[in-house]
Amino acid sequence: VRGEVVGVMCVCVCVCVCCRGSGWSISLESVKKRMSLKRFTGGQSTDTQPDTQPSVSPSLSRKTSQEEIQKLMGLKDDLEATERELSAKTQVIHKLQQDLREAQLEKSAAAQFIATGDDQDRLQLLVKRDQKITRLEEAKMMAEEEKDEAEQQMRESEHKLSDAEEQLAMFREMLQAKDQVVMNLTNQLFELEHKVPNDKTQASVSETGYGIVTESGRVPLIPDTVQQLQLYKDACEGYKVQNSFLNSEVLELNRLRTDDEQRMKRLFERLTFLEAELCKVRSKHLLLLQEVNVPRRGGESGPSQDMICQLLEDAMSSDVDFAGVEQQSEDADRYGFKHDFHKDENAVETMANKLLQQSQRLEETDAAHFVRWENYLMHHGKKELEYSAEVKHLIRSGIPHEHRNQMWTLCVHALTQDVKAEKGSGYYQRLVGSHSQSQTLSIFFKQIELDLLRTMPNNKYYDQPDALGVVKLRNVLKAYACHNPVVGYCQGINRLVAVALLYMDEEDAFWCLIAIVEVLMPPEYYTNTLLASQVDQRVLKDILAEKIPRLHAHFEHHQIDLSLITFNWFLTVFVDNAPVELSFRIWDSFLYEGSKVLFRFALALFKLNEEELLAIDNTMALFNCSRGVAHKSLDLKRLSHIAFNDMNPFPMKNITAKRAVHTATVKAEMQELENIRSACQRSYTFHSSQNTERGAASDEEG
Repeated sequence: VRGEVVGVMCVCVCVCVCCRGSGWSISLESVKKRMSLKRFTGGQSTDTQPDTQPSVSPSLSRKTSQEEIQKLMGLKDDLEATERELSAKTQVIHKLQQDLREAQLEKSAAAQFIATGDDQDRLQLLVKRDQKITRLEEAKMMAEEEKDEAEQQMRESEHKLSDAEEQLAMFREMLQAKDQVVMNLTNQLFELEHKVPNDKTQASVSETGYGIVTESGRVPLIPDTVQQLQLYKDACEGYKVQNSFLNSEVLELNRLRTDDEQRMKRLFERLTFLEAELCKVRSKHLLLLQEVNVPRRGGESGPSQDMICQLLEDAMSSDVDFAGVEQQSEDADRYGFKHDFHKDENAVETMANKLLQQSQRLEETDAAHFVRWENYLMHHGKKELEYSAEVKHLIRSGIPHEHRNQMWTLCVHALTQDVKAEKGSGYYQRLVGSHSQSQTLSIFFKQIELDLLRTMPNNKYYDQPDALGVVKLRNVLKAYACHNPVVGYCQGINRLVAVALLYMDEEDAFWCLIAIVEVLMPPEYYTNTLLASQVDQRVLKDILAEKIPRLHAHFEHHQIDLSLITFNWFLTVFVDNAPVELSFRIWDSFLYEGSKVLFRFALALFKLNEEELLAIDNTMALFNCSRGVAHKSLDLKRLSHIAFNDMNPFPMKNITAKRAVHTATVKAEMQELENIRSACQRSYTFHSSQNTERGAASDEEG
């Protein structure tokens, strides 16, 4: 090591000497050129010439001056090239000096390592070095995070700047309009002040107002005209005073109105917060009453038990709607879902969950969130949907109920615009009006009729054969069976259409089904083999092992088949497998980002309930608890944060690669099963024919 360091030092010294030698040679060349220039100019300086010069012709003098200028320009170019070369060599020297310092550090570290005879000390040196490397990597990561934050702040600043520029342009337009109005009023005032008769001559009213000055002299005014002109002037002055007073009153009223709006906004936010807290308290109150409502031994009930039962009954019969939430009907929520607490065995838990959901809706009544959505739809609502980080963050925070129809329609249109262009306008109406009755479609149509009333029996739009939702659902499902006979109809897509119809019209729900089955989901997801659905369950199992390894090992220890729990989650996009608010929040991001969102939320549900699941040692109890994690997860903010932040990084290319691997495996297994089935069928046919021949032979012998 010492020899290598000495060699590096020698190389650095040689380079420095060469560079300095090069610099000296350049300096000598510069001196020589200057001396040659002096000899050419007769030993005098190029800047000052003696007053007495020998007589020279003007042409010769101009020629000599041009040659001198050319030589000076050449010398200037040589000087610039020399400076560039010197700068480059200086950089080389700095680089070599830096390498020398690093070599010296390496040498000292190596010498210390060699001088340390004990392996334990050497191990400590290596550990210290690794720690130093780790600290440097952490510093690098922090610097990268700061850079990302700075870029994000810059993008936000640019967005704010664009908004400010738009407001400035609007204010300028308003100012121009006001200036135009002022100019018009000024012109009218001028016309009123100079409205006097003239006989096609240039005349002007004198300062006294009693005559018209023309080229021929002063012409007296008619008294009525003078009086009328004075009235006009007085009226204009009155209008000016009145206008100034009214403007001040308008400004004062605007200020009062703004103050009142802000005060009402603060009061409404306070009211909403208190109502949300009240919902939480009532939910906890119900659960507490349910907990203490335990029958005594012998079936006896005392005064305290009767009081608890009365309190529980009063809490269950009280109203849960507030001013901060959209008023709903007595038998259904705003989405049409019904619930009868009197027929529910777990009515108390259901009521407590409903109170928690309502509390969450109240907390999400964020004025700033609604303003952001209003601004976005105002500027982009009539344009094509754009895919950007800003829109993705806005959708992940939740689409308001009032704007979900518009945003879902924009997402579906962006996903299906190529298919729409290919099929042409009126395609859905043609499918609904067609009466294709092939054998395959007849089978699909029969199954559709059987599943119509089983789609959402707890929703008022689908609970009767003549309900409006049932009619639309039948049309969309039959139209899609005609559109895609390969898929036709699969149990599960009826729920997809039913959810879409809650926010869209009939034709948009049809295109939404096409977007889900043919664009967002992989091919063969809803075919008779459900190939891609089986593949996704294996992909989910792999990602669970990567993201939540303890829970995955716990499931493996108890031999829990995860696909029995999560298969319907993916097939129906969490419809009927999670609370309504949660399933709609998943649909918001699913229609914008794709099937990766399903993996995110499935993992987030297990992560949210990880500790509870790990504490269960009984296999059946673990399976039942795992099935209910979706229905128990009511904290949408926390769940969304886990799905979109704690699960990162979550690259789609990783999911695609795992899908490719498991697709080949599942296809091979399905082919093996098909071969076994064919062999069994052939064996069954062979044995049946033999039994038939034996029976015939025995009959002949008899």
